[in-house]
Amino acid sequence: MAAGRYFGGSELVNFGFTGATGSAGNSQQVQITHLDAVTGAGTHSQYGLLSSIGDRPFVDQTASHLVTASGSAVFDTHTGITTLTSASKSQAGAVFSDGFIDLKGDFNLGFSFMAGTKDSGGEGLAFVLQNDPLGAHSRGSGGASLGAGGIANGLGIAIDTKQSAGDIKADHTNFFDTDVGTSAGRISPQVSLPNLEDGKWHTAIVSWNAQSETLSYWIDGNAGGTLTGDLANQYFGNSELVHFGFTGATSASTNLQQVKVTDFHGTLLSPVYAADGHIQFDPLAHI
Repeated sequence: MAAGRYFGGSELVNFGFTGATGSAGNSQQVQITHLDAVTGAGTHSQYGLLSSIGDRPFVDQTASHLVTASGSAVFDTHTGITTLTSASKSQAGAVFSDGFIDLKGDFNLGFSFMAGTKDSGGEGLAFVLQNDPLGAHSRGSGGASLGAGGIANGLGIAIDTKQSAGDIKADHTNFFDTDVGTSAGRISPQVSLPNLEDGKWHTAIVSWNAQSETLSYWIDGNAGGTLTGDLANQYFGNSELVHFGFTGATSASTNLQQVKVTDFHGTLLSPVYAADGHIQFDPLAHI
């Protein structure tokens, strides 16, 4: 077998390219155009132009970046970590994909988040799907709105670490309509969570089943909520193309709040603007 003959007995290998010049130089370049294989943690992956997604920053061969950070948010291209807020007062930050998730197909997205170290701090963060006219540049209000309240045509998953009006006392999570806000726009029961402000990274998974029109999520392996229905019509301005991203906020109560995408399986589309103003969508990746 090749593993025993060439790879030191291992069936797990890295792949890549090398190049060199001698006394005669030449420019030599290479581009990954397709990969259909089992990669990483044993998941089957199909890569198009998107050469890295998951535990490394998004890197696309045809675009300078794939996310837009606004407000207090800062995206680190080396680690893939977005700092939504520092432990400073009255901040609101957001980071959204420049491309669109196509809800006509399934998607599964995993992310890790760190909600700070101060149990009395706040305010929290949110995962958001949205079709706001501002696109990837959209951002909501601070404080109890978690940086998401006020985003048009959006649906959020609150990860709320501070009790505000109408909230249960414990750290909690629920779905909410971003157009209305985190409190008045709450559309699912608040689910109590253990203390999240422990300085540790926590995990979350968001899953969309296009056939059953069901959006579900889990935090640290525990079910957070399930929403079923015509979400495109109810929340996204009748669009099946939505940006995904994260928001966070502080008030007088503060915490360092960070997030990182760890896994994505779905169809991500990139807008291509024609000279006449029409928009076409090319697939960045189907993973």
